[in-house]
Amino acid sequence: IKPAVYSEEPESVDAEDLERSPRNEYGTIYHRVMELMSLSSPRGVIREDFLEKIVSPLTAVEKDEIRVSSAAFWKSPLGLSVKKASSCHPELPFIFKTPCGILKGQIDLAYRDAGQWVILDYKTNQITPSEAKKTAQGYEFQLGLYAFVFRELYGEAPARGILYFSTLKQAHEFIYTQESLKKVREQLLAGFQRIAVSAGISRE
Repeated sequence: IKPAVYSEEPESVDAEDLERSPRNEYGTIYHRVMELMSLSSPRGVIREDFLEKIVSPLTAVEKDEIRVSSAAFWKSPLGLSVKKASSCHPELPFIFKTPCGILKGQIDLAYRDAGQWVILDYKTNQITPSEAKKTAQGYEFQLGLYAFVFRELYGEAPARGILYFSTLKQAHEFIYTQESLKKVREQLLAGFQRIAVSAGISRE
């Protein structure tokens, strides 16, 4: 975290930004829309009057963005695979106890594709195509952690993890093996240990 730097110079503001809601609010609403579309029958549809109520806090530009990006997802090969999935669990919460602490979170979507579990995570970051690969790498551990926890809680290891950038309509995939999930576990425990040391907590 970088310290804030005070300046008497007025910060320039893009006029378009004044027309937008905070991006985290947009992201929350996007996730809610995708959750309901994953639960619908058939998957990928939602009544327009219901959708309008959900997106009502957003600006007109953002409402259009959600409509366009969600429709693009469900028409994509990834969306079609979710439509055909034999099992589909959106916004799956978890509480996982490790030797060093409790881990809580929520998986955007876990679905079964061709007999294999897949973890899908939506990202609404406003990034350029050239930033996609680096941004995806920054989320690799998070997605791997979801896959590891899913295996520990449900007894089946996901074969893949997929990041979907809604603004780019682009997916980035990670493949999981026993060895890669073992490394995730080691990173998780090391992270808890660092927190314990910094807080002066002994686990003797």
